[in-house]
Amino acid sequence: MATYLSRACGSLVMVFTIVGAFQPETTFHIFNRALFNKDIATGDSTVNDEYSTSGAASV
Repeated sequence: MATYLSRACGSLVMVFTIVGAFQPETTFHIFNRALFNKDIATGDSTVNDEYSTSGAASV
């Protein structure tokens, strides 16, 4: 599983490594949201091909 995540989202695995020791509950929630295709910020929306945001393309 860790190998799959590191290929898919290397920075996400890095977050788990850094945050894991200090905030295990936060790490658990972030990991579950990523694993079950929920948006990381709230965990409410399912992320699929139709998931998008609105706003300027470049900031």
